[in-house]
Amino acid sequence: MKTAALTVLAILLFCAMGSAAPTYLGPSGLANVPLPTAMGSGQYNLFYNMISGDADVSIFGGNVGLGMKTPIEIGATVVNPEGGTSETIINAKVALQVGEVEPIDLAVGVIDLSDEFDQTVYLSAGKMLTRTSRGGVPPVYGVLGFGNSDGGTLDGVFLGVTTRLPAGIEAHVEYDTEDLNLGLNYTVSDALNLRADAVSGDIGFGVSYKFAR
Repeated sequence: MKTAALTVLAILLFCAMGSAAPTYLGPSGLANVPLPTAMGSGQYNLFYNMISGDADVSIFGGNVGLGMKTPIEIGATVVNPEGGTSETIINAKVALQVGEVEPIDLAVGVIDLSDEFDQTVYLSAGKMLTRTSRGGVPPVYGVLGFGNSDGGTLDGVFLGVTTRLPAGIEAHVEYDTEDLNLGLNYTVSDALNLRADAVSGDIGFGVSYKFAR
């Protein structure tokens, strides 16, 4: 299983990458690190992620964007470990932008509102670190945040960087307070996104579809 997973990851590395896709626990972001942005009002998505390790974990759910001037994202995620009991977690975050010349994105959010799994409260900030240059160097977006949980992922300072390349490709690297994760998103269309990651010491895959009312 892991050999096949690594093969697909390698193929994606040479094909393509995309962002603002759901993280493995639901909120829009990188792999585990949530971005300081939220889905727009009237947008919603459905996603399926899988982490292949000693015990495979299936993760699926959806998010919806609310709020007009202040974006609000709310979602539900079902975590179903192989041979274990599934848990449903509710996520929410509020995003805003400050500054005009060099805007900074900010978001405050909660993963697992009802504390069924491992409730995490977080604050994240992000901004463009570099922009596309005449030499063709791709833009880089950086994320820095702090989370508080029961000692799991996002418990402490987390960070990440993401860059958008041609052909619908995005690459990201992050530190989620426990592991260094990296991955690719491939934007097949404005609605469909595929992903492959090395996450938490395992291999992850995912697909998401975005709708707009």
